[in-house]
Amino acid sequence: MLPPAFRSIAIFAGAVCVATANAQRVANETLNLPAEFSTGSYELEELLAVTAILAIASPQDDSGYLYLAEREGRVTVVTDLDNGVTAATPFLDITSRVTTHSENGLLGLAFHPQYQNNGYCYVFYTTNASGQATNRLSRFTRSAENPLRADSESEVILFDQHDQAANHNGGALNFGLDGYLYVAVGDEGGGGDNYQNGQRIDRDLFAGLLRLDVDKKPGSVEPTEHPAIPRNEEGQAAFSIPHDNPLVSHWQEAGADPASELRLEFFAIGLRNPWHFDIDPLTGEIWLSDVGQNSYEEINLIEKGGNYGWPNREGAHNYSQNRTVPPEFGPLIDPVFEYGRDFGASVSGGIVYRGSDFPELYGSYLFSDFYQNHVWATRWDAEANSYQTSRIASFASVSAYGRDPRNGELLAGNIWGGLGKMIRSEGSNPPAFPPTLSETGAFSDLSALQPEDGIYPYSPKLPFWSDHARKTRWVSIPGETQVGFATDANWEFPTGSVWIKHFDLETERGNPASRKRIETRFLVKTDSGAYGLSYQWNQAETEAYLVPAEGSSIDISITTGDQTSAQTWNIPSRQQCLGCHTPAAGYALSFNTRQLNTLGQHDEQAENTLSYFSRLGVLDTEITAPAELPRHFHPADANASLEQKARSYLAVNCVSCHQPGGGTPASWDARPHLSLEATGLLDGIPNDNGGDSSKRIIAPGSPERSLLIDRMAAGSGFKRMPPFGSSLTDEAGVSLLSQWIVELGADSLFREWQTLHFASPTDPRAAPQADPDLDGNSNRLEFLTNTLPLDPNSRWIPQFTREQDSLTIRFPMVPERSFVIQRSADLSNWTEWDVTGNPPQPDSEQGGEALIQGDLDLQDGKSFFRVTVDD
Repeated sequence: MLPPAFRSIAIFAGAVCVATANAQRVANETLNLPAEFSTGSYELEELLAVTAILAIASPQDDSGYLYLAEREGRVTVVTDLDNGVTAATPFLDITSRVTTHSENGLLGLAFHPQYQNNGYCYVFYTTNASGQATNRLSRFTRSAENPLRADSESEVILFDQHDQAANHNGGALNFGLDGYLYVAVGDEGGGGDNYQNGQRIDRDLFAGLLRLDVDKKPGSVEPTEHPAIPRNEEGQAAFSIPHDNPLVSHWQEAGADPASELRLEFFAIGLRNPWHFDIDPLTGEIWLSDVGQNSYEEINLIEKGGNYGWPNREGAHNYSQNRTVPPEFGPLIDPVFEYGRDFGASVSGGIVYRGSDFPELYGSYLFSDFYQNHVWATRWDAEANSYQTSRIASFASVSAYGRDPRNGELLAGNIWGGLGKMIRSEGSNPPAFPPTLSETGAFSDLSALQPEDGIYPYSPKLPFWSDHARKTRWVSIPGETQVGFATDANWEFPTGSVWIKHFDLETERGNPASRKRIETRFLVKTDSGAYGLSYQWNQAETEAYLVPAEGSSIDISITTGDQTSAQTWNIPSRQQCLGCHTPAAGYALSFNTRQLNTLGQHDEQAENTLSYFSRLGVLDTEITAPAELPRHFHPADANASLEQKARSYLAVNCVSCHQPGGGTPASWDARPHLSLEATGLLDGIPNDNGGDSSKRIIAPGSPERSLLIDRMAAGSGFKRMPPFGSSLTDEAGVSLLSQWIVELGADSLFREWQTLHFASPTDPRAAPQADPDLDGNSNRLEFLTNTLPLDPNSRWIPQFTREQDSLTIRFPMVPERSFVIQRSADLSNWTEWDVTGNPPQPDSEQGGEALIQGDLDLQDGKSFFRVTVDD
């Protein structure tokens, strides 16, 4: 339910100022955790002999199976990764349909995000099955009899496009975080853009990156007519076009002619021969390697509506052609990196590295040259404010890159046969981390967990759910550096910042004396990102030891009442740490304005944590009025609405993934500064409804139809969310959100009111806290008091009259509304004004007028009063 609206007044007998002595900030000099890594030396270790791998893929089903697309038309599956790769077994065989001369073959493979449920996989291959040479994109379905085989007779063709040459086919496939299928297509071949496709958006599907909706979601549109796109009896293709593809709005404005020649499939154009692309699993960024003509190979960071220049440009340089650039695809975009013929002649992409074996490469895009075998790493350099590229290795004739589905480590396929895994070369040492907690330099007294100087304790307003664990936190910001403060956005942290989080678990629920030390975690900000380490405590609780990169698990005996059971405590892998501590989330999840805008114990006194870090000099902004800044709301906060508490819970527990760039399909956004309507929660269509089309992300009034509750409670066959750091359901959290969803049913009246006055609840002017008529009353208050939101003369105003030490408050009351007069001494803590007649009771039909009188009883010379209105 939306929070109550209110009108307020402040009454002062005089000004009161409180001065606090400046704290002395101390720089930490003991921490022994590297903030920068030097690049190592790497090589490929062969895992399996496989012929001509052109694509490496895995479904998102936690099976740990690896699928290899071979040029001849076979897809094989490796199922024994945990025990050492020994063999690949047949999954799909379409060799009789695939042509393999020149650059032809089975070129792309991708699995539907819901492969576990629907069994769909997609392939891109060259064929002459129709009697002419074509590039074909098709869907196959997993066999009902054998889950490790695809039914070769289940083919559904999405498009089958005539291609006049055998080279420059593209063919790489990936599903984005938005759930759409991305398809790379070349310029049809020849040389120098022979067929004039490089800048064409009104003919065929060549020379760009396509984005298709294979689920045909509501709002998507049918592709325009083209002979390459088959249709069923109802005239529908096997895919739709996402409503926000770059050309859709132009097509609709022109009348939405189904026979239009505009190719709505295009997401980006101006590509020559894209040889693989990768979608960063954390940020959603699209990195694409494009093979050049005579002079330059290029790496592109793809944007929606981007034009990468071919054939007007090769790399960042003018080429001999000068095609007309379509205005819908704007100015030409230069590559992030290019190299000339001195370093190679055919670029092979490439993955964004998100594994844990090589922290020095984390977040880098890794790619190579097919002919000269150089391997490069490109990453963002914040200090230089640009992308920097360095050569790191030599891998022979790599034709495909992929990830180990278990841990994200880099795999590579060789065109001449062989699957390899990247390892450190002999003599190249990995980064050294302290083997014990005592050697990290974090604590001066390990038994008491007393931190060293320059490491400061803090407690966020609302802790993340961690399976009943009790957590203690500290932070160290290096030297005299400062944190870049922001009200709603992520804070900016200097390299070398360290956050420490210690976990205790009560072995007897509810008995603090039964606390057992479990683990202590570190998050370290580096120059290019962050990394995490965990230390597991020994049984004697005298020391904690570095947990291996792959993580660990512990069974702990827990007594609840008269029941004793084993709780499995999972210590995350280093890769899993960074699955939540993402760039989009700002790395440090609970070190932000809303979490630290709370009362804490600092220097042996109670003080707002934001104010404390401000006067300590940790923040680059002076915080003088924290009450005016946003904050989170604890479930036990009696003064907060259910919506405020629920939105805070979702922000703390879900926002690291559920926001733009958060590494999850963008079905809803948990960022707390957004309006409820802007989150996409209400009646939002889930990416996976589990086979129940009535499910919504939140179905107002119905927790049973709300997928959010299923995911939290691991109900209806869904996996529990969040995916890491928890194996137990947060029952209190489920209860809180269920109550909120029930009350949201009542708020449907407000949405109807928004539609009446603004045409749509999503109109920015219709937001609950907006004041479009500038009369001082928010839309929420206008709704509750039956006034007009676009008429400044129609507003509800309580009258406050002071006579010496007495205050009279008079205001009109509206039927079916509740009114409460509250008072406060500091604008943070509000209580009901304890006088006769408060809260007033409106007449059920007429409402009436409230007239409340009482003693001021000023506190420290001042008092604040407000009237809250709720439904």
